[in-house]
Amino acid sequence: CIPKMVCVQTDYTKGALLAMHHLIGLGHRKIGFVGEDAADPTQVALLSGYLQALKQHHLELNPAWVAKDSQTALRQWHVQQRPTAVFVAGQYHTFAFYRQVRALHFHIPEDFAVVGFDDDTNEADLWPGLTTVAQPHSEVGRTSVSLLMREIHGDGVEEQKFLIAPTLVIRESCGYFGSERIEQDSVLQHNVRG
Repeated sequence: CIPKMVCVQTDYTKGALLAMHHLIGLGHRKIGFVGEDAADPTQVALLSGYLQALKQHHLELNPAWVAKDSQTALRQWHVQQRPTAVFVAGQYHTFAFYRQVRALHFHIPEDFAVVGFDDDTNEADLWPGLTTVAQPHSEVGRTSVSLLMREIHGDGVEEQKFLIAPTLVIRESCGYFGSERIEQDSVLQHNVRG
């Protein structure tokens, strides 16, 4: 977001928490992160959510399980103890991770449960189907238009940043064979209780 401007965007940190709570709720305690890029605010927010979830669940951060890209991650994890699950930050990294996993003769979800971030239409074509955090593009658009209309009519907007919650779309990449969309709050409440 640009300072002193109205900004409407996905709540990336909550999206990462949603992904992590899902993996933790499935019993995973060794969870990696692919997509670390300190220059990208989206990936910084996703990494922040990943780290918050580890802390909330008293899970140890293994620095070797945080990587900037899938090639680096799988090269490290091939020779060291590897995580059982991975949160992959973004479409590009997700496609690369799937390719690298196959090239190294690993399998999803048997060797790695995977949750991605974006729910791009191309991600639905991956096999096994990618469990992913879906960005609320329609809601971001509706909110942006509503704020613009308020501004045009002279009502002004006090808040500078509007964060819209994403949803979790469950597919086969974590071992579930079906498809369902879960709202963020219900998953967080369900998984935090246990």
